[in-house]
Amino acid sequence: MSLLLCSPKASGPGERIRERLEASFHTECLEIFHCIETLSMRLRLPRKLPGAAVVVLCSRQDMLDIVAVEGLFSDLNTILVLPDDEAGTLAKAHRIRPRFLAYADTDPEVVVAVLNKMMAAHSKKS
Repeated sequence: MSLLLCSPKASGPGERIRERLEASFHTECLEIFHCIETLSMRLRLPRKLPGAAVVVLCSRQDMLDIVAVEGLFSDLNTILVLPDDEAGTLAKAHRIRPRFLAYADTDPEVVVAVLNKMMAAHSKKS
């Protein structure tokens, strides 16, 4: 079962989450993307859907990019890491229907713990 991580910036919360994911999951199961466009191309491939995706949004443009392809996330367990907690950001984020919302300052351990539970539930279904 694969896990997708999309983090447009190579530093900051995305980097901390990537480090924790690599420590917690087999790296051969982890697919890393650096923009929403390449992530959306991966989700369009006729392959089995991954177990989950963690998408770190660093800007309003990242949010607009993911909302533009929101339909690709309808069957995917998604964790969104948001850049802020403004009402407009939250409203757009909920259009993706994530299983969990976090913020840039959320401890990466929390994201990994939620992801572990999601992956375990996904494994029981398969």
